[in-house]
Amino acid sequence: MIIFSGEKSIQLQLVEEIEILNGKIEIQEKNKNICSVYMEKISDYINHINPSSIQNQSQFENTLMSLKNICDNVIINLQDLNSLKESLYNLDKIPKENLKNSIDKYNEAYIKIIQKIDRHDAQMQDFTTSALQNYAFMLSINDSQLIEDAPIIKHSKIIANTLDNNILIISEKDQVAYLPYRQSDIGKYLSSKRRNKHKYYSVQEIIDNIYTVPLSLYKFPTIARFREVFNLVRKEDSLLEAFETAVELMTNFNLNPIIVRACRNVQELDIFVDCLEEEETDKFPCFEIKYEIAPMVQKRRNQL
Repeated sequence: MIIFSGEKSIQLQLVEEIEILNGKIEIQEKNKNICSVYMEKISDYINHINPSSIQNQSQFENTLMSLKNICDNVIINLQDLNSLKESLYNLDKIPKENLKNSIDKYNEAYIKIIQKIDRHDAQMQDFTTSALQNYAFMLSINDSQLIEDAPIIKHSKIIANTLDNNILIISEKDQVAYLPYRQSDIGKYLSSKRRNKHKYYSVQEIIDNIYTVPLSLYKFPTIARFREVFNLVRKEDSLLEAFETAVELMTNFNLNPIIVRACRNVQELDIFVDCLEEEETDKFPCFEIKYEIAPMVQKRRNQL
């Protein structure tokens, strides 16, 4: 805060105040980095863990939402502190007769912002304590919890051909989803096989292993939505944008996470979400969606 009195010059107080704000900005930048570490750990955890091994699904979902709020708060804190800093530089340009009024406004804004930051910092400390107590398992994943890297299915019902496959088939009968693909994408896997840990030597191998996914991965749709949205957005955008979009969409219970997996880019996802909101998913232009329902088992009537 700045004290309008003759004991210390305003210029000297401005310099000291800027140093104080720089110190607070540095703290929030560190908090931002901490948030990034948490986001990376959680997203990596969800990508490698079998969702069924997460004992308390709802608690984990609340943790994701809490982390999103904390990350949002840190961004707001940085914006507010930089805004205060900007207003300090502007005080130099204000006529002397208006200076006291401007300083009073600055001090009022400073008090409100610092009080809010103190609350946000306390929430972050509580989250950190809770994460260390309840989610330390993210740092050391048990092998029994991992999603297996082995091929999902040896022989897909989708037979390789020279054309693009523009159909997503969600098959309850086979308990897998057959994803749409383009020959150009298949070609990238073949040409870059030396750089991948999995070496695929044929188009059929790629279809079986990359474009055929088990429905068991989607047993818990909320976490599956988070995983698929995060991975899709992260290909094109920042860690924070991917995390926040994933948390936002994970509670969109009408959004099938398998459809997210089938989207080639964020634009296709945005188009599908728009169609979903308009209840016009049949007009989704990017690929066709088909469902194969498992046959009903008829119960035999007891004969008298």
